[in-house]
Amino acid sequence: MGKRKNKVLVITTWPFNDGLILSYVLPYVMMTRQQLNPDDEIYIVSQEHDLKRLEAEQVKTLLADLAMQNIFLKPEVYARLGIRKYLKFPLEIIKYTWFILSKGITVIHTHAMGAGMQGTILSWLTGRPLVGDSYEPLAESMIESGTWKRDSLPYKTMLFFEKKLTKRARHLIACTPAMKDYAAGTYGITLRDLKWKPACVNLDLFRYDAAVARAVRAELGFTNSIVGIYVGKFGSQYLDREIFDFFRVCREFWGDRFRILILSSHTEAEIETYCREAGISSALITKKFVPHNEVNRYMMAADFAITPVKPIPSKRYCTPMKDGEYWGIGLPVVITENISDDSDIIEKERIGAVLRRFDVAGYTEAVRTIDGLLAEGEELRKRVRACAERYRSYTIAEKVYKDIYSTLKAG
Repeated sequence: MGKRKNKVLVITTWPFNDGLILSYVLPYVMMTRQQLNPDDEIYIVSQEHDLKRLEAEQVKTLLADLAMQNIFLKPEVYARLGIRKYLKFPLEIIKYTWFILSKGITVIHTHAMGAGMQGTILSWLTGRPLVGDSYEPLAESMIESGTWKRDSLPYKTMLFFEKKLTKRARHLIACTPAMKDYAAGTYGITLRDLKWKPACVNLDLFRYDAAVARAVRAELGFTNSIVGIYVGKFGSQYLDREIFDFFRVCREFWGDRFRILILSSHTEAEIETYCREAGISSALITKKFVPHNEVNRYMMAADFAITPVKPIPSKRYCTPMKDGEYWGIGLPVVITENISDDSDIIEKERIGAVLRRFDVAGYTEAVRTIDGLLAEGEELRKRVRACAERYRSYTIAEKVYKDIYSTLKAG
């Protein structure tokens, strides 16, 4: 009788052709692939806003390459929170319970707490071991950002399943070891064997190239400018008005040399409104929305970067992926305080500024810190890059997946 096949069901709540899967989930799926036998199988569940996006040639090519490695996509149609979501959820549970049992899935591996809720139920129904990846607070985070209320059904449901996931999972992978304290204080559960990895990035892709930097700066008209970059959205769990007030102080400090590059899906009208409210000209801002595989190129055009996560308590346990990408390029970062381990790293290693006050004095202090660091030139870039290699290398995560799948692999 031959060896039993390992079959891993990876559950996400994001579209496949999205930065969160392509740059955050897929590299870890490939690390899992390395720990399995060649004929073992991995299935990735995605939540698609538009199934037609999977028909793009670039996506079809990637899916074909993954299939050659026995990695297969199982796309679902995304449903927003509401009656449709509540009706769809039990049907998906039935569907995937049957899939797990009929396909012989041996491990359920979830990414982020939303997927963890579904994975916890499926693990309980099928008896399959559960790995809870990207283990961090979601319920409290949504309260702190003002998205949910404490008496709301979404909050109560998510908090309930966060506790159940914590108890049920064979392995939990957090972004920071501090999540052990959070589990004890919020869930009343002592974690004996918490694995952790930061939001690691592809440091071969996110590497500075002076020739590319010059070309992109010339293309964007940044030849003699001091350029700040932000990759992401404003609002919800990120600052909005405050960061445009910060831009105003940057403009006052550096004068006409200051420019802002924003890589975001926000509309020009939304950016214009933020600028008007902050009293700055939208001419300072260049906004683009680019595929994730082009983000590194535009990062090279910047002198410093911004991570405007709201400094709410739960963000102590969530690591922004963009910091590792910024560091890989060699960019000093302006960050709010108490964001995972990153705020402490930035201050300790002198690779940016920690924004502690949202007023002119606080913004000015951060700008002066960045200005002093930029005066170091190439030495600063080398120091920031060294931090990326120390704190965001894939080798950190590879050990975690090796440890986990050495115990979960079928014989």
